[in-house]
Amino acid sequence: MPQARLPMRKILEILRLKFQHGLSGRAIALAVCAALSTVQDCLRRFAGSGLTWPVTLDEAALEALLYPQERVVDQTLPDFAAVAARLSSFKGMTRERVWQEYRQTQPEGLSYSAFCASFARFLGLQKLSAKQFHAPGSAMFVDYAGPALFITDGYNGVRTAVRVFVAALGYSHAIFACATPGERTVNWLDGHVQALHYFGGVPEKIVPDNAKGLVPKTCRYEPVLNPSYIDFARHYDCAVVPGRVRRPQDKAKVENAVQILERALFPELMAATFFDIESLNSALREGIDRVNAKPFQKRDGSRHSRLLEEREALKPLPVTPYEFAQWKRAKVQLDYHVADQTRDSRKNRSQERAGAQSAGGSSAKVRHCGRPECGTKPNTGQSKKSESSKGWSAERWRGTEPGSVEKSQENTAHRTVRFRKFPTSSRALFRSS
Repeated sequence: MPQARLPMRKILEILRLKFQHGLSGRAIALAVCAALSTVQDCLRRFAGSGLTWPVTLDEAALEALLYPQERVVDQTLPDFAAVAARLSSFKGMTRERVWQEYRQTQPEGLSYSAFCASFARFLGLQKLSAKQFHAPGSAMFVDYAGPALFITDGYNGVRTAVRVFVAALGYSHAIFACATPGERTVNWLDGHVQALHYFGGVPEKIVPDNAKGLVPKTCRYEPVLNPSYIDFARHYDCAVVPGRVRRPQDKAKVENAVQILERALFPELMAATFFDIESLNSALREGIDRVNAKPFQKRDGSRHSRLLEEREALKPLPVTPYEFAQWKRAKVQLDYHVADQTRDSRKNRSQERAGAQSAGGSSAKVRHCGRPECGTKPNTGQSKKSESSKGWSAERWRGTEPGSVEKSQENTAHRTVRFRKFPTSSRALFRSS
């Protein structure tokens, strides 16, 4: 902090001791209890003013001559709310570029350092938390809502709880929601696919919660993702960056979206009766369209209008949507087969009646050492006996086509993949969809 200027009483005393008694600067500094540099500055200003001793001016006039007031520049502060909106308009916008645009309209305005300091104070006054600015098409945040909705059985009136998947884009704040039977991996990825098709494109990254179905092993720096989730990210060419554990601010957009839906849509949806999940999703879609079309309170436009702008920055969707698949490790048997068996239990039969995905699939793929070693063959519904009658044996497949899939018609779903090139007793990844 700069030291306060000497009062005029001491300044007149310095001039008197210098011109009337002829003392040196050091002696004057000791006499008036001031620094030598202060005394020298006072004498220099008096010599530059053109005055002579003794001074006939009063104290106010002498102070105006020795210490003239600096020219006050009218520095109009920029509209920092507009600056924040400008910074989030697209990825390449920087504070320096916004400051240059500000100086074009205010040539004598704030310097760059003062501009950044004032903008930082503006952000601090807004809220005691970090502001998150997302460029268009940069991120999508996903989560499940806390309260559950219900589907009523038309025969016995039993109500079944279903969960609501919610997604929100970072720039436009556009919201999507759909009901799923649960929060398993297949439900998470089904919600992802529907959200991407609703938004009309793929963002650069997806920020999910640390649910066990997506992130089996959480870590601050290197979380372990579900292999099916990795397969989904490769299909849509996007990155997956899970939020930190117990840090909801990492996905504040979707947390806010969940709160909006719980207040705006859930009361009327809980009061209504739905007999299937399709009718519930249809009502959810109508409510989401109303929420997205509602104008913002503190800025122009709505979520829908901002979504139309953000779609230009989203990557295009692939030709075919993602098909859920599970990855398992299997051992290569002595007959060059990789088999995956799933027993049909009472629990599986009840889940199948409820509409959950069955364990069996339509195709299978095998990878060994990261390379695809066998092709796929759709299920034809024929039993293993009919397949054997056609001469499909392990000996034939060793020297001809790379692979095949069989599925029995019994209650036990049995998928067998024949292949060549694998050494026996080695490990391979088995993908079933």
